[in-house]
Amino acid sequence: MRIKDVSHHDIFRHDAHCINQIATRLTRDGEIVAVFNEERFPFHHDSGRTLLARSADGVSFQAGCNLSVPGAETPAAYPSVIRGRDGAWRAVYSSNAKGRIRFVRFDSAWLEECFASKG
Repeated sequence: MRIKDVSHHDIFRHDAHCINQIATRLTRDGEIVAVFNEERFPFHHDSGRTLLARSADGVSFQAGCNLSVPGAETPAAYPSVIRGRDGAWRAVYSSNAKGRIRFVRFDSAWLEECFASKG
């Protein structure tokens, strides 16, 4: 099989910070959820925050939910996210200069509220 129709889309863009270490998941209803790190500098130095983004159509992404504890867990790195059979989301990432692995569990209501607050 050869893929002929390829398109590229920005999930998140920040003109002053480097973005890296992304993982995505496709939900049963076709939504894409992505987890990634936003560096604190415009070059790869360390990761400041672990963020979520989502898309209903795979083209337009809404970004901004912060999974890491603001100001307490920098740098954060190597995130991953899954959705369990019970519908709850689980994310893991390293924090505190890779000295700790954090586990975050959140439900769809929290996710909706988080994205709603981002406008």
